[in-house]
This record gives sequence, C-alpha cells and structure tokens, in this order.
Amino acid sequence: MKKSWKRILAVAAILALALCVLSGCSDNTQAKIDEAVNSAKEALIKEKDEALAAAQTAADEALKSAQDAADAAKAELEGQVADLTGKLTAAEEAAKTAAETAAKEKDEALAAAQTAADEALASAQSAADEALKSAQEAADAAKAELEGQVKDLTDKLAASEEAAKTAAEAAAKEKDEALAAAQTAADEALKSAQEAADAAKAELEGKVADLTKQVEDVTSAAAKSADEALKTAQEAAEAAKTELEGKVADLTKQLEDAEANAKAAAEAAAKEKDEAVAAAVKAGEEAVEAAKAELQGQVDELTKQLEEAKAAVTEKAEEAVEEKKEEEPAAEAPAAMSHADYIAAELDSEVCVETYVQGTQSWWDNKITVYAQSEDGAYFIYNMACSEEDSAKLVPGTKIRVKGFKSEWAGEVEITDAAFEILEGDPFIAEPEDITALLGKDELKDHQNEKVLFKGLTVAAQDDGEAINYKNATEKTDDIYVRFTNADGEVFNFCVEFYLTGKDTDAYKAVEGLQVGDVVDVEGFLYWYEGPNTHITGVTKAE
Repeated sequence: MKKSWKRILAVAAILALALCVLSGCSDNTQAKIDEAVNSAKEALIKEKDEALAAAQTAADEALKSAQDAADAAKAELEGQVADLTGKLTAAEEAAKTAAETAAKEKDEALAAAQTAADEALASAQSAADEALKSAQEAADAAKAELEGQVKDLTDKLAASEEAAKTAAEAAAKEKDEALAAAQTAADEALKSAQEAADAAKAELEGKVADLTKQVEDVTSAAAKSADEALKTAQEAAEAAKTELEGKVADLTKQLEDAEANAKAAAEAAAKEKDEAVAAAVKAGEEAVEAAKAELQGQVDELTKQLEEAKAAVTEKAEEAVEEKKEEEPAAEAPAAMSHADYIAAELDSEVCVETYVQGTQSWWDNKITVYAQSEDGAYFIYNMACSEEDSAKLVPGTKIRVKGFKSEWAGEVEITDAAFEILEGDPFIAEPEDITALLGKDELKDHQNEKVLFKGLTVAAQDDGEAINYKNATEKTDDIYVRFTNADGEVFNFCVEFYLTGKDTDAYKAVEGLQVGDVVDVEGFLYWYEGPNTHITGVTKAE
C-alpha cells in the first residue's frame, strides 16, 4: 500500500513539473499545480482510508473465521471428550456389570462346588453308614450266635451240675439207706443176740463182738461206697466244668475277635469316609480355585480395558488442557515464601517454597520423597507427586518450586500433597553443619531436616546387646537402627533409611560394620520421630 502512495505522489510531482515547464511556472500555473497536488493528496488519503477499511474488514473476517474455527474445534473436542466420557462411563458400567457377573458366577461356582462337596460328603457318609451298619449287623449276628452258644453251654453246664448234684444226692441217699439197712440188721441181730443172751451171755457177747465188727465193716463199706460215688460225681462235674470253661474261653476269644474285626471294619469305613470327604473337599477347593483363576483373568482383562480407556480419555483431556493453555495466557506462579514464613505458617495451611534437592528416597508409584535445603533452612517433602521420568532429574543441587500443605507427624514437620516444577538456576548443595553441641538441647529442633554433622559419638548397645538392629531381623535388610552416646552419656537414636541409602551404599555397609564402643563422626539429615532420629548418610572413624 505504501508503494502505491509513493507512485501516485511521483506522478503528481512529474505532472506539476511538466505544467511548470510548459507554462513558465506562472502564479496561475502554480495554483493549478497546488490544486493538482491537493487533489492527489486527497485521492491518496481516500485510497489509504479505503485500504485501511478493507484491511480492517479482512482482519475482522479472518478473526471471525479463526474464532469460528476455534469454537468448532472446541465444540468438536468437547463432543469427543463427552463421547469419551460416555464411553468411559459405559466401560466402567460394563466393567462393573462384568465384575458383578463374575462375582455372581464366582458365588454360583462356589455354591455348586459346595453342593458337589456336600453331595460327595453325603454319599460318603451314606456309604460309611451302610458299611458301619453292615459291620454292626455282622457283629450283632456274631454276638447273638456267640450268646446262643454261651447259653447252650451254660444250660449244659447247669444240666451237668444238676446231674452231678443228683448223683451226689443219690449216693448220699444210698449211703443213708445202706446205713439204715445196716442199722436195721444190727438192731435185728442185737435183738436176736439179746434174746439169746440169757442162754449164753459169753457166747452172746462174742457174737455181739462179731456182729459189731460186721456192723463196722458194713458201715465202713457203705461209707466208702458213698465217698467213691461222691468223688466220681465230683470229678465228673469238675471235668464237665473244665470242658465248659475251655469252650467259654474259646467262645469269648471268638467274640473278642469278632468285635475286633467289627471295630477294624468300622475304622476302615471311617477312614474311607474321611478320605472320601477329603477328596470331595479337595475337588471342591480345586474347582473353586479354577473358577477364581478364571474370574480373576476376566477381571484383569476388564481392568486392563478400563485402564486403557481411562488412559485414552486422560490423554485427550490433557491435549485439550494443553491446547487451552496455549490459547489462554499463563497464570502467574504463586509467590514463594521464605523459610521463616514457612516455619511461622499454621499446620495444614497451603505453602509454596523454592529450594534445592539434597537427596531423595526411592521413586515409587508416581511419588518421591525429597530432602531439600536452601541457604535459609531445610524441608522434608513427603510423597511428592512425580513421574518416573522427572524423578531422574531431581539430582542433588536441582532448584525446585514446591507447592503443598504444611503437616506434622510424630514431631516431623513436612510438606505433603505436594506438586513441583524444576526451575532454572545455579545448583546449591549444602555443607553439613557441626551441631554436636546441640544434642540434648531444645535448639536442636531449629535445625530439623538440615544436613548436619555430629562428631565423636560412641556406639551404644541395643537392648539385646548388639551394636545394630535391623527392621527386618530375619533377612537382615531394610532400615538399620543404631544408638550413639555423646560426651555427656546421653543416648540418641539414629537410623539408616533403606530407601535413602540402600544396602549397596557405603553408608549402609559402614553402619553394618560398627561395634559397641566405636567412636565415629556421623553425617545425615536431621529427621524427627518422637525426638531426633537422624537419617544417616555417612559414617567415619573419629580422629
């Protein structure tokens, strides 16, 4: 546009010169020249205004087109986000439904397995009961048979004893009858002798003597016969009794054997029952485990799909946020407070500080714990949000801005729920400050979280007499606990924080090698847990 104005002015000037030459540059001619120049200027101004108006119109149309395009893109993006949100909701609902279905199928599988186990148990119980019933019936039959045999033998024994008793009674009766007969005969002989006594007393006395002897002989013979009969009957009874006792013993042994066999059969049946129940329970457990594994696989697959859907939505949302950030002016960063202002801030209040990384614990689950310090003080930043990629950038000396909340736990003042950004600037690494003289004093806490040095400390024994204790006493890994005494004999707890100085570090190995009574200098971060509990970063023999 500027070139057009210059061209028009040049043409006007040439015309003016030409008119001046032709007319001799008279006043009239000069007036005409001035009029021509003014006309040219007015034409130029008019053209300029028209050009500006056209440019403004074009700019407005371009801005409107850009705005329309931006609105369309925003509407399309919002539609995509809404669509993705709907898909995510649908995916979550589907995952929830699948999880509920899986849980229902799991419960049904468990119920089916339990039913199968119950049926197997009932079947085994029934079989065991049948076996036990059969064994019991066999035992009862054997017992009844044995009881019958015992009854027969008992009856026979009673009959034998009755026969022996009858024989003894008969023998006794025969003895009494023989004695009675002998007595009768004696009476008759005595009577006869008495009748002949008067005739021949001497002869009679002799006969009486003879008869008396005969009576004694008969009596002795009768008694002997009765004793022999009784003895014979007694011997027969004893023999019968001995025979019956032998048979009873045999039958008793058979009964005991039968009972033992019945018991063994019952125990075998019970064992088979237990084995059947165990097998059924094992089968049920295996079925349940298989069902659980299958359901877990389905849940894992659904979880994976849900995570992928979430990741896709998150990516789109982040892209939308980034585009919005590009369109909108960047918000001003919050003002960082001094360490004194941080100390004065109320607990649970929001804080923002600029500081320098001095050390970090191991990154995990998109979080990292940082030991930080500036020229004016130190900070402990617990579980700060951080990607694995960014965690590699948090080397000692790195300057960061941290925003979070001031918190306290067991005496340790820290920043939690924190986010950070890395700032440009020269690195700063703090030198450990010797604060040995402050051990046991209230002023020690003013140096909380700083990098510090304690000189000339003596290793004190643990409760078990050892120089150190491990948090994991079985595998001797994880944190190490160690006690030191100062020159005044006061005891203080120190710690090797495994996630700060791991098993392969010089600090970890040096503390493992300590013995009770060793005098050492100790460096570390002045952490607090119910009192000072320095996280050791280095140990050297005292000079």
